[in-house]
Amino acid sequence: MSGVLAGRTALVTGSSRGIGRAIAQRLASEGATVVVTARGTAPSVSIREGKATTVPGSLEETVELIEAAGGKALTIPADLEDAEALDTLVDRVVEEAGGIDILVNNAGFADYASIEKMSLRRSIARWRTIFVFRSCCRKRRFRICVSGEAAGSSISAPRRA
Repeated sequence: MSGVLAGRTALVTGSSRGIGRAIAQRLASEGATVVVTARGTAPSVSIREGKATTVPGSLEETVELIEAAGGKALTIPADLEDAEALDTLVDRVVEEAGGIDILVNNAGFADYASIEKMSLRRSIARWRTIFVFRSCCRKRRFRICVSGEAAGSSISAPRRA
C-alpha cells in the first residue's frame, strides 16, 4: 500500500472481528500503528435464544494478522460498557502508544432478547459508550474520527488550532 499513515497511531474499538478487524488491518497496511481493543483478548461468549455460543475472533488473532502482513499493532482490552474502562481507555492508549491520531469507534453491542427483557441499565451503558466516545473525539481533537455504531455514522476532521 501507499504508507500514507506512517507515523500515525489509530485506535480501533471493536476490532476483534468483522468490520473492526478489517479496518484495523487496512490502517496498518497503510503504515499506521494500530491499537486494537474489544472486551477481551479471547473469543467471547454470546447468549442467543438462551444458549451460550462462542463467537469466533479475538484481539490476539487481529494482531497476529496485522503483524503477519508486516504491520504494527498492540492490544489494550477494554469493555466499553464498563464506565471505568471507558473513561481510562484513551489515556491508556496515549500512555502506551504515545498518542492517537485516528479514532475508529466501531464497538458494537448485541442484546439477543425481546425489548421487554432488556434492562434499562445495560441500555444506558451502551448509549453512554457511544456518546462519551464522540465527546472524547471532539475534545481531544483527533485528526480523523470515524464513528460507525448503531446510532449512525460520522466522520470528522477537526481544524487544527
